[in-house]
Amino acid sequence: MKRVLPLLFLLFVAPNVRAAGSDVLTRLMQEPLTLFDWGLAQLDRDIRRVARETFVDRLGLGTPAADARFDRDRRKVVLGATMALRPIRRSKATCTRAFHEIVAGLTKAAPQRTTAAAWYLQNAFQPERRVTTNRFEGVGANLLKVVQLHVVLIPTPSDVFKDDKRLVSCHGQLDAQQGEITVEEAP
Repeated sequence: MKRVLPLLFLLFVAPNVRAAGSDVLTRLMQEPLTLFDWGLAQLDRDIRRVARETFVDRLGLGTPAADARFDRDRRKVVLGATMALRPIRRSKATCTRAFHEIVAGLTKAAPQRTTAAAWYLQNAFQPERRVTTNRFEGVGANLLKVVQLHVVLIPTPSDVFKDDKRLVSCHGQLDAQQGEITVEEAP
């Protein structure tokens, strides 16, 4: 009898453990996904891909760190790309060029007749199944005000040990023209 009780216990408990594992998947599948979540995930995927294409393929500099995140304090969506560079390459010109190359990469599929950055943002936050109503009209133009691209050039680890901690950053809206980008250099 003492041997039978543990076996019976396992027979009753084992299916419940398996069911609990699948219950969590069912619960997660039933959670609503907001358009904000959807858009942020699309932006994250795109900035990672385009930052890599920009820094590695076009500029030949190396692999950057990139992400899209929501800054709750400023209520802004920030697309960020950070690259560690030697002092000679860490310049305002390199930062500005990377900024424009990233924007060009993000907006390259935009139709010529539209504002490319607004079109890109609207499509990033719009569900894949296109809605035939005008529900998303103006979303891209309004998103331009709250989505910013930040490019930051940081020193390589060896340069930090040599006391070269100079950072170069540039940021602005995706539709920013050459003079509208804020470029900063911090010692």
